[in-house]
Amino acid sequence: MNTIRKNPRRALALALAVLAASSAAADDLADDLADEAAAADRVVVPRELLAPEVPAPRRSLWIPALETTVVTGVMMAWNQWVGQARWATISWESIGQNLEGRWVFDDDQYWINQFGHPYQGSWSFTAARSAGLGFWESAPYTLLFSTLWEIIGETERPSLNDQVTTTIGGIVLGEVFFRSIGMMRREPGFWRELGSGLLSPMASFNRAVLGNWEEPPTNPTEMVAWVGAIAFAKDRDADPLLGEGATLDVGLRLTYGPAGDPDTRLERPFDHFELTASYGAYVDPVASLLARGLLLGATFEGSRQRGLWGIFLGYDLLTPGRFRVSTVHVGLGTANRFLVVGPLSLDLDVVVSGVPMGAAGSTYAGPDGKGRDYHLGGGVQGVLDARLRVAERAVVGLDVRQYLVVGARDSVGQERITYLGGTALLRLLGPHAVGAEAVLATRSATGLPGVPAVREDGRFFRLYYAYAPSAPTAPVSGEDLARR
Repeated sequence: MNTIRKNPRRALALALAVLAASSAAADDLADDLADEAAAADRVVVPRELLAPEVPAPRRSLWIPALETTVVTGVMMAWNQWVGQARWATISWESIGQNLEGRWVFDDDQYWINQFGHPYQGSWSFTAARSAGLGFWESAPYTLLFSTLWEIIGETERPSLNDQVTTTIGGIVLGEVFFRSIGMMRREPGFWRELGSGLLSPMASFNRAVLGNWEEPPTNPTEMVAWVGAIAFAKDRDADPLLGEGATLDVGLRLTYGPAGDPDTRLERPFDHFELTASYGAYVDPVASLLARGLLLGATFEGSRQRGLWGIFLGYDLLTPGRFRVSTVHVGLGTANRFLVVGPLSLDLDVVVSGVPMGAAGSTYAGPDGKGRDYHLGGGVQGVLDARLRVAERAVVGLDVRQYLVVGARDSVGQERITYLGGTALLRLLGPHAVGAEAVLATRSATGLPGVPAVREDGRFFRLYYAYAPSAPTAPVSGEDLARR
């Protein structure tokens, strides 16, 4: 482009010569035109002959560091001067104590620890991603600024559970949000911009002020969004905040890089990910935020199967009363699509993970009721997600999630929580569909101080209208790929 701007006459002559190279007569004409262009004082280059300018990729290590530092400082000032939090009176003495003191498990509320901190961690990650950095280059920003907050952001002792959850959860949510806003901005619109800003304030700021540094989507997607009603049927002794009546429920399920799609390519972390989010508007919301991405892996194929496998990194949040559980996890798994017979195909995802840090269930909050009322610790979890598709018309699914969180340090006891769900989706016209879901949640808690073993269960029911623009696709065999 610099050559065109500095000497448009020579560029025009060169373009015409290339376009006419297949004909001797055209070659002579191009030479004549080139000579004429060289002698002319000014040549107007037709717009259609100019290739669109593609800006060179831009990268910055310092912009996300500066942005996150400023945001951290603003939050500290707000907590101290506006919120007047007792733990926000930062001093050199408190910083010194945090540097020398032992890391602990804190007593923050479940929503703050398990959603607030991972969401905050996603800011520094998306700031780096929207500054042109890759996945692995962006991850240290979340780790470093989480550590910075634990040392200088509060007067309380540094929190080990926050450090683990904020870092891993922030990386997972950050990458999923960053990819999602890239998909949302393929078309302009106010609601798309608003949604992008809520998902990733840092990336939206960088786009508005510094230019569009985000990466365009590279893989196909499948999506179902719904709105309807949810009802929670509880045991007599279950959480009183969860009523038995129906309430508004909204949700979204997004698969980026479906395992069965022949156009899915695995080149970078999270080129395949699953995101499920829902919100049921009880006093204590029946909410979920489940994100799982392929960190390292590969695709495979057979005559009637396509799939992928590898190491998955994920973040789970489920909130309903004493059945609540949240984890950051890493494990081995596979996602597959099988051609069963005729119009029937089966999607099957299986992932078994270790849990560096999880929160689950319910425990004694202390005599003043201000202590931690859930368990913290490591554990394991497993996911089995099966969906039987009938061409483009219907989907029937079974979802099993098993969590084991073993209390560590001062959080004694263990929680075993299981979610068993069945779903059905029927397309009526185009992308419009109706669906239903039933979920059985069970909780088994042992080793609680002064309390016998606990076992309880609850049931969820959903009825909803769904917008599902991405039709299910059958797997492509190796023979079909060869013919392509």
